[in-house]
Amino acid sequence: MDDYYTKLAKSTKTFLSRWNGANAELWSMQRSHRTLFVVLYRENPTRENLVLSCVDPTWITGPIYWNNCNVEVEIVEVPGTEYLSFIVKDRTAGLDVRCGGFSVREHVKI
Repeated sequence: MDDYYTKLAKSTKTFLSRWNGANAELWSMQRSHRTLFVVLYRENPTRENLVLSCVDPTWITGPIYWNNCNVEVEIVEVPGTEYLSFIVKDRTAGLDVRCGGFSVREHVKI
């Protein structure tokens, strides 16, 4: 796995560990750049939050809203190609999002 993905995986794991147990919501889907935004928050989603951007999602399954989240992000090889993709999941809630790109940002104004 190349350096960029290794660093992304490490920083994402750090962010997610701080937000473990928060509320989670599939916040919005942007059609023009095909991005699903998943927001983790404790009290008010517009104040303190963690926003996961799932770029070019190919599969989305799970609840729209859930409590006590335990979100993980896995980087996997796309079978039969040299490309990598992302799986954003919460096993307890049944969330499974497959996407071509991924980013994470904390305390985003939404």
